[in-house]
Amino acid sequence: MSQSAVKPIPEGMRSLTPHLVCAGAAEAIEFYKRAFNAIELGRMPGPDGKLMHAMVKIGDSMLMLVDEFPQFGSVGPKALNGSPVTIHLYVEDADATREAGRKRRRESHDARRRHVLGRPLRASRRPVRSSMVGRDAYA
Repeated sequence: MSQSAVKPIPEGMRSLTPHLVCAGAAEAIEFYKRAFNAIELGRMPGPDGKLMHAMVKIGDSMLMLVDEFPQFGSVGPKALNGSPVTIHLYVEDADATREAGRKRRRESHDARRRHVLGRPLRASRRPVRSSMVGRDAYA
């Protein structure tokens, strides 16, 4: 029996790759770009503009995303009123990355509210939950 020429793990991928379903996958990608320096590798929008598939690279890992398609049973955390999934992001400087994420989230949230209300807003003070571990955590 000959060996197959197909690689079991595609080039640049890991053994496990998260594939997230979320309402507003395009907005999530833009947030990941700003907060985590994600690199968008591709997206496949459907006829209605919703993302049928997208992939970003954060650090040395890939993340796939898709918009919700409830008609096919594909729903995200908003529809489920929460998520049982936690993804850990390992970074060089957890404090700086956490603060960058908070800042981008506030900017994004404030921009949406400013668009709706048409007036400046004071900074948001809501807590942001995160699970980031710096490289020294397991030393």
